[in-house]
Amino acid sequence: MTKNDLKFQESLQKARAHFEKQEYKNAQLMYFQALNLTSNQEDKAIIWAEVSWVYYYEKDYQKAIEAAENVLINNNAYQALDDLYRVQGYSYLGLSNMTLAERFLQLSLANNSTDEKQQYVKYELGKLHFIKGSYDLAHPFFTEIVEFFEQANQEYKLSIWFYLGFISYYLNTLFRCWCSFFHHFFITLFSFKYFFHLLTSITFEKATLLVAILTRKIA
Repeated sequence: MTKNDLKFQESLQKARAHFEKQEYKNAQLMYFQALNLTSNQEDKAIIWAEVSWVYYYEKDYQKAIEAAENVLINNNAYQALDDLYRVQGYSYLGLSNMTLAERFLQLSLANNSTDEKQQYVKYELGKLHFIKGSYDLAHPFFTEIVEFFEQANQEYKLSIWFYLGFISYYLNTLFRCWCSFFHHFFITLFSFKYFFHLLTSITFEKATLLVAILTRKIA
C-alpha cells in the first residue's frame, strides 16, 4: 500500500467517524479530502454515496441529489442502489417534489423491499398516496408495515393506525375504521409518552372528520 493509499484510508475513516458523531461539516471536509486522494472510480462512487447522506442530514437536499447522481457517473455498476435511490427519494420529499420522490422511493423498493430501512420507505410511500387521495394504494403499504413498527417504533406505529383509521373511513369500511381508531386511541391513552404525539398530529380537518366518524349512524 502506497503512502497516498494510507492517507486516503485515514481520511475516509475520519470522515466516517465524524458522520457517526453527526459532525457533518467535518465529515464533508474529510470525504472531499479522501476524494482528492484517489483516482479509483469505485472508491469515488462510494465516497459520493456517503456524501449524499451528509448533505441530506444537513438538509441541503439539492446537493444530496447531485451527490447521488455522481455515484453512477463514477461507477455505473454500483450495487447499493436501494440506498442510493432512498436518499434521492427522501431528498425530493425535502424539496416537496412528490412526483420524483415517489419515483425514487419506488426504485429503492424495487431493489430491496425487505431490509429494516426499507420499511420506512414503504411508510413514506403510504403517506404520499394518502396525501394524493389514493387511499386504495396507501392502504396496502400501511397494513404491510404495521407489524414491523409494532416492535420497531412506537410513534410510527401510532401514526400508521391513525392513517389506517382515516383510510378505512374514506374507503367506506366503517367497521375497520372503528377498529383502527380505537386500537390507536387506547394504545395512546395507556402510553402517555406518545399522547402528545397524537394530539399534535390532529389537524382541524382530521378533527372534523373524526367527529363525523364517531357520530355516524349513532343517532
